[in-house]
Amino acid sequence: MTNIPDETPLTVAVPKQSKYLAKEDVPSPRIETMKGMESVFIESQDGDKRVTILHFMGNLKPMVLNVTNRDVLIEDVGVRTAGEVRGKQIEIWVDKSVSFGGKRVGGLRLRPAGAAAADEENQSQQNQATTSDQAPEFDDDIPF
Repeated sequence: MTNIPDETPLTVAVPKQSKYLAKEDVPSPRIETMKGMESVFIESQDGDKRVTILHFMGNLKPMVLNVTNRDVLIEDVGVRTAGEVRGKQIEIWVDKSVSFGGKRVGGLRLRPAGAAAADEENQSQQNQATTSDQAPEFDDDIPF
């Protein structure tokens, strides 16, 4: 038997085991290629529930696709059918503002690949434009 040190956080000592992608599996944003979708039943507190699973190329766990992320695929990526996801790249990231049951718990989100870099570039350009649009400061001594 191997003893676990007393100061070890329980989240490390007893990691969450799931066959589906969880926020703990995505420590930083990552770009992945989508492989396809499937509809499955999973156990929930309210009994079995049908969900859509998004699969990725490689060895990444599949992700349970919620309505918010489905809408990102439709509105931001331009996917209209399940087959259209195949081969498209998407960025997976953890949004710390996701709430569940009135508590901020964080959750997985999707966005078009490269969207975060484009957002940062746009913000940088806006900051530069704002700075250059401001009236220059004068430090002249004007006698009155």
